[in-house]
Formats: sequence, structure tokens, C-alpha cells
Amino acid sequence: MKAVILAAGEGTRLRPFTVSRPKVMIPIGNRPILEYVVRALAANGITEIILVVGYMKERIMSFFGNGSRFGVKISYAIQEKQLGTAHAALAVRNQIKEEFIMVAGDNIIDAQVISDLLKHKGGLAMLVTDSEMPSKYGVVQIESGRVVDIIEKPDKKVGNIINTGIYRLPPSIFDHLEKGVMAGKSGITHVLHSCMPRLKIEAVRSTGRWMDAVYPWDLIRLNEYAFSLSGQETAGLLHRGTSVHRRRVRDRSVRDDIPGHQHREWGAYRSLHVCQQLHDHEQRVHRLARPHIQGGDRRRMPHHDRLLRPLRPGPGQGG
Repeated sequence: MKAVILAAGEGTRLRPFTVSRPKVMIPIGNRPILEYVVRALAANGITEIILVVGYMKERIMSFFGNGSRFGVKISYAIQEKQLGTAHAALAVRNQIKEEFIMVAGDNIIDAQVISDLLKHKGGLAMLVTDSEMPSKYGVVQIESGRVVDIIEKPDKKVGNIINTGIYRLPPSIFDHLEKGVMAGKSGITHVLHSCMPRLKIEAVRSTGRWMDAVYPWDLIRLNEYAFSLSGQETAGLLHRGTSVHRRRVRDRSVRDDIPGHQHREWGAYRSLHVCQQLHDHEQRVHRLARPHIQGGDRRRMPHHDRLLRPLRPGPGQGG
């Protein structure tokens, strides 16, 4: 069985991180997001992978190459213009002749997710999961194990079960995708919704891990998960103008070196508060030692916030 990974988009909601790289290449635990997807497929014996690339495709192609160092065979299909996932999927139409797996390349998944989907035999299947932010995804309605409706990014709460963008599909799906694109439907979920109830879509739940980053701050949560898998902690010294050179911050690793104040060391996840007086205002400087989200082997501390508020009048001062 082949797998198609959609990796052509930018991930605009994750700017500025995606200004210099596509979302799938943002490092999580010192690995690109896309690498987690490739390894999850390889762990299930799926070794023929087609990557649909577009935005900054050279970054992806130079890193993954032919896939040999990941134990898979990777080929590429190009989506020249990013016109939606349905349009991207059509780029592989001539390379797919049998049932296949389609996966979004910008989510963290583990091998169990793919394993659970492979247990479904025959027909069209969609992997679904519960979400705390259903309004950011396609919310699915399920009856007797089948998807009967998909509401894309609903304005009001209609449920918390979402489409993960992971499917087991027959090659006949391309006919539906082509008709949908010609009708102006850009996303795969839009096409599937328009084909209901003619298409019977089985809902598959997984005991595995599926994680997504919608906004930049979500990358912290993904890194926490990735570092928990590695089981490695390394001490390092943080102060203004420096970076972390190791994988994780450990207790007694953050130093407060604000001028005029005694050096102090703090444990991980501690918030440092320093007050300075600026004429008639108090300036509170906050620094939070927490996992970092800037990629490669060097991760920058998050910027501190400056909150200005009027000081209370002192004795003898007017109100």
C-alpha cells in the first residue's frame, strides 16, 4: 500500500515561523513535523510514499531526499499553486492505482494512528479524534460508526469530534475530487461533504497520538510531548542575549542578571518577576523559563512582557 502525504501548504497561522520554512518543516524535538509522519508510516510497513510539495518545496526535498535514510522510498508531486487540499491530492492521481493512505504532513502522529487505520478493511475511512478546539477543524457527526456530516470550522459548538485529515481511500476518490475542484471546492472535507450520503465514510478512532499546532504557542505543547519521548534533560544557562544549546532546560538553570540586582538561579517553569521604578510608573519584567520553540539545535528564550501600571501614591503625595 502507498501513502500520500500532503505537504504543500505554508501554514499561515503559524507565522512568523513559516516565513522561512513550510509548517511541515518546523522542528519539534529537533525533528521536522513531517519526519514524525514518515516514521509512523514506515513503522507500519508502508514504504512507498508520495510527498505533495509546493511552498518552499526545496526545504522538504533536500531534507528527505529519496527517503532511504528513513527506510522508505519517497517520490514527489508538485502543487505549483496552493489551491487547497483537494487540488493538492489530484497531483498524485496518475501514480495511484489501488487503495492508499492519505495523511496531512503537518501533524504529529505516532505509529498506532496508522495501525488503527490499517485495521479498517475496504471502502473509505476517516480517522477522527476529540479536540479541545473543534472550531479550528472540520467537526464530524457520526451515526452507527459512519460519518454523516462534516461542518468545517463551525461558528458555534456542534460537537468536539474532528476530522484529522488522515484517510484510507479507494482510487475512485479522485473522480470526486476532480468534480469538486471544478465546482470550486478547495478542501477535501468540502468535497466529501458534498458527496454525502452517496459516499459511505467509516469513522475510525485511534488510541494513538495525533497533535496539531494551530497557532505559534501550540508549538510549546508539541515540544513538551516530543521531549517527554526522548527522556533526556540537559542543564544550560539562560540570560539575555544567549540561547539554549541543549535539548531541554533542567532545574537551577535560569539566571536573573538584570543590572542592579543580585544574580539568582531559578528552576524550570519558574516565572521571574523584577520591579523597577520609572518615574511615576512601575515596570514589571516577566521571564518565563519554559520549553522553547525556535528550531534546530538552538532555541531562544521567549520574549519577556513589560507591563506598565501607575504606582500607588506614597505618603504625603497627592492622589
